[in-house]
Amino acid sequence: MHELSPSDTARLSTLTLNVLTAALAGALDAQSTVPSHIWRRALMAQIHAIAARWGFTSPAHFSQAFRTAYGLSPRQFRQQCTTVRTD
Repeated sequence: MHELSPSDTARLSTLTLNVLTAALAGALDAQSTVPSHIWRRALMAQIHAIAARWGFTSPAHFSQAFRTAYGLSPRQFRQQCTTVRTD
């Protein structure tokens, strides 16, 4: 992932850095940056669009089907994959 600086992100969104930071303050956890948060949100939107194309009516519907198929929630699966990575 290409990491944008907070200033670049603000400029690209046509907001000042202070306005952007204030707008996202409640959405960021201690490990998040503004660009990584925006990246995750865009990725989630794509995942939801793909799930809808495959007939899932909601994220909960997809999660239940995933859990039934793989024995883990999508979040547990993602955490397991992240833990295994060494790069």
